[in-house]
Amino acid sequence: MNIRTRKTAIALSLAAFFAAAGVAHAGSLVVGSVKNTTQVGRMNQKQSGLLNKQEANVGSIKDSLVVGSVKNTTRVGRINQRQSGLLNKQEANVGTIKDSLVVGSVKNRTRVGTINQRQSGLLNKQEANVGSIKDSLVVGSVKNTTRVGTINQRQSGLLNKQEANVGSIKGSLVVGAVQNNTRVGSINQRQSGLLNKQEVNVGSIKDSLVVGSVKNTTRVGAIRQSQSGLLNKQETNIGTIK
Repeated sequence: MNIRTRKTAIALSLAAFFAAAGVAHAGSLVVGSVKNTTQVGRMNQKQSGLLNKQEANVGSIKDSLVVGSVKNTTRVGRINQRQSGLLNKQEANVGTIKDSLVVGSVKNRTRVGTINQRQSGLLNKQEANVGSIKDSLVVGSVKNTTRVGTINQRQSGLLNKQEANVGSIKGSLVVGAVQNNTRVGSINQRQSGLLNKQEVNVGSIKDSLVVGSVKNTTRVGAIRQSQSGLLNKQETNIGTIK
């Protein structure tokens, strides 16, 4: 059995194991190292109606299995997402590992100017992940260098959720050392209505298991969270393990 065949066999075995464990990978399988250099000036997405989804993935690994190291260098000027209606979702992933399994080291250098997300309606969700590991398993070290100018999220309605993760590990398992260097100019979240939730995680470890050392350097200019209504929740974690 040659090296390539052996790697493929290992990858398929891992995929079968994690599928049996309830971790699905419906996207791609890569056996080998991944190195991407991505630059985007501006991206605009606009929707109205019912059960819509807006998704922007830039320099990211999503819904995939990678057996090998990952190195992404990503620069984005501006991402604008706007939705109105019912049961909609906005998601922006930049320089992020999400819903994936990576067997190898991860090194991301991510720079974003501005992300704007705006929604109105019922049961909507806004999510911005920049230079983060979310809902994933990484067997190897993680090193993220993340720079963000501004993230703006605005929602109105019922049972909505706003979430911004920058240079963070959330809902994930990492077997290896974690080193994050994160700088954010400002994050602005605004909601009005009933039973809404706002969450900001910057340079933080949340709802995760890390088997290895953790070293985070985090600088934030300003975080503004504004809510009006009933039974709403605001949460901010900066350089925190929770």
